[in-house]
Amino acid sequence: TGAAALPNGNVDKWTYATYPNIIIATHSGQAPIYLADPDGFWESPPTSPSMALLPWDVDAASTWQSVGAKCIFMRQFGDMLMAFNMRESSGRYLSRVRWGEPYLPGDVPSTWDESRTDSIAGFYDVDDAEGLILDARPLRGRMMIYKADGIWAASRTYGDDVFAFDSLFSDGRALITDTVVEFNGQHFCLAEGNAWVHNGVEIQSVINNKIGKRLLGELNDALSKVHVFKNSHRKEVWCCIPTGTSSYADRAFVWNWATGAWSERDIPDLVQVAMFKPPDASRDGRFYNWTKNPLA
Repeated sequence: TGAAALPNGNVDKWTYATYPNIIIATHSGQAPIYLADPDGFWESPPTSPSMALLPWDVDAASTWQSVGAKCIFMRQFGDMLMAFNMRESSGRYLSRVRWGEPYLPGDVPSTWDESRTDSIAGFYDVDDAEGLILDARPLRGRMMIYKADGIWAASRTYGDDVFAFDSLFSDGRALITDTVVEFNGQHFCLAEGNAWVHNGVEIQSVINNKIGKRLLGELNDALSKVHVFKNSHRKEVWCCIPTGTSSYADRAFVWNWATGAWSERDIPDLVQVAMFKPPDASRDGRFYNWTKNPLA
C-alpha cells in the first residue's frame, strides 16, 4: 500500500488483525473497526463495503467507541482476539492486555466485558518495570509480548486465570508495532540497535555484516513508518525503513533466514505491505478500497 489517504487521515498509525473472514483495523486515535465476510469470498457487495464499529458487548449493544476504549493493536490467538496497549475511560494502560470471549468462525468476540460471570473475557497488566507493549505475535502455542523492557509470553491455562504470563528475555524488545514476524517456528524482531531471532528459549542477534549494521545507521526518526514482513517463498524478512528525510519507508534491508545474508533494495514510499495470492479470475479479480469509516 502506497502513501495514500485512509480513514482518519493518519495512514501510518493503522494496524490490522486478520483471522478467518474478519479484518479488524486499530488506530491509536479511535475505536477499532472491522469488516466481516461470513461467506468467505470478499465479493459481496460489489462495491466498497463499509467497516463497522467493533462490539464491546453484543448483548448490551455497546461498542468499543461507546465505552471509550481504544488499543494500539490486536492479534488473533487461537479462537481468541487479544488487544494490547489500552486507552480506556478510566485511563491509559500501556502494558495492559485484554482478551475477548472466544469467537465463532466468521464472527467477532461477543463481549470484552470482564465483569460478566458467563464469559472468560478479561485483562492483565504486564507491569514488570515500566515497559509499554509494542508488539505481540503467536509462537509455538504462546503469545509473545514485546515490551520496552523485554519479551514476555502469555499461555492459555484453561483455568480461572485464563492466561499465565511469564518473562522470557530482557533483550529482544521490539522497535515499534509491526516489527516482529514468525518464520519456521521462530520470531524475527527488529529492535532498537539490533535485530534478534528467538524460538522462545534461546535468542541471538542476526546483525552480522556491514549491510545489516547499515540498517541501524540509516533509520531516521520517523519510527512509526517502520514495518517488517516476510516473503516465505524466498525465505526473506524485509525490514522497511524511512531513510534520510523521507516520511515513509523508502529502503528495505532484507535478511535471508536460510543463508543469514543481508541485502538491500530501494522501494517506493510504503505505508504497509503484505503477501497474498493473486485474485481468482472467476471472481473478476476484484480488489476493494476499504476506506469507508463509520466514525467519519
